[in-house]
Amino acid sequence: MDKTKIISKERLALIQLADAVEMLNKGNYISAITLSAAAEEILGVISKQNTTANALEIESFLMRSTGVGKEYQKKRNLIRNELKHIGNVEGFSVQELEDAAYLHISAAIINYKLLKKKLPNAPVIKGYCEKRGIS
Repeated sequence: MDKTKIISKERLALIQLADAVEMLNKGNYISAITLSAAAEEILGVISKQNTTANALEIESFLMRSTGVGKEYQKKRNLIRNELKHIGNVEGFSVQELEDAAYLHISAAIINYKLLKKKLPNAPVIKGYCEKRGIS
């Protein structure tokens, strides 16, 4: 590998996303959350810069219009932040961690699709999309 080669932010996010799916598949939800949350954020910013929205804005709109889901969004973001920083929460159940990993991975994929109008090409991400019904 050429160590002087520049890797774009988009490419970095796709690498993080593919690694997150691999971690999820191995049951390593903590690493899956931190990797996918980073990919979600990078792809969300790029999507917002190049389109009219990103997954977070779409999710927020749906919650405002339906009144459903605000608590799950708060919980997902709390878990993400608690994994990155020292906070006030003692811990989380394995189910909460697994759910948060799925949500961050799916949001990162949605951000990519909003940007590129297609799903990522990485086989591990394609497999995730097929299992989760993301097309």
